[in-house]
This record gives sequence, C-alpha cells and structure tokens, in this order.
Amino acid sequence: MNETYTALITRRREAGQIAHYAAAKSAFVALRDKVGPISLLDTPSIRTANRKADAAPADSLAAQVRSENPLAAQYADTILRRIVCCDTPDTLENYPDSATRDLLRHHPFRLERLRPSGTSAWPPAAPGPKR
Repeated sequence: MNETYTALITRRREAGQIAHYAAAKSAFVALRDKVGPISLLDTPSIRTANRKADAAPADSLAAQVRSENPLAAQYADTILRRIVCCDTPDTLENYPDSATRDLLRHHPFRLERLRPSGTSAWPPAAPGPKR
C-alpha cells in the first residue's frame, strides 16, 4: 500500500470515529441519569493527543495492562500510570495514588475498597414485559 492510500484510509477512519462519538455523545446527554454510572470515552481526543509516552513505570498499574487496541492502550496508560502497585496495605499511604491486589485503593486523602470486576453498585434491572 502506498503512503497516500494509507493516509486516506486513516483520515476516513478518524472521520468515522468523530461521527460515532458525536452520535454517542448526543444519546449520552439526552438519556441523562438513565445511563447509570458509565463514562463515554472521547476517542477523537485520545487520537488527537497521540501520546507516545515512555514505557510505564514498572511499579505502576499501567505496566500490568495490555491492549491490542491502540486507543484503549493509550487511554489505560494515561489513567493508570500514576497508580503505584503496593504489595501490602501498609505502604498505600506512601503514594498519593496506589492500589493492592486485594482491591484496596488509596486516593489522595481517602482509602477505598474496589468492587471485583463484573459487580455493580446499581441494583439489577427490573424484568421486562412478558412477550
């Protein structure tokens, strides 16, 4: 593939992502509190940032996460590189942002117990109408 064709494909892909994000944002805003505790990733901005960072620090949570999707990898690195992995709860307060394997998370000035993956603070949805 020549460089011109590759650049054209890249521009079209980026334009599609911007259109998809705009549509998703419109629905997200319109639904207000009906969407629950979720976030909408601003993928056009992640792509624009095109952050080519050094390797994540070895003791960071970012160093533990891998993704084949470059946008997901960049987003994960951005939010997880500041979180230091600690072996015991005794060392959590030595860092502004830290976490242990057993899901204790220290933020500036507070300690939190995280939920295991697949659990939710929201009650289960009510059953739908019978058909």
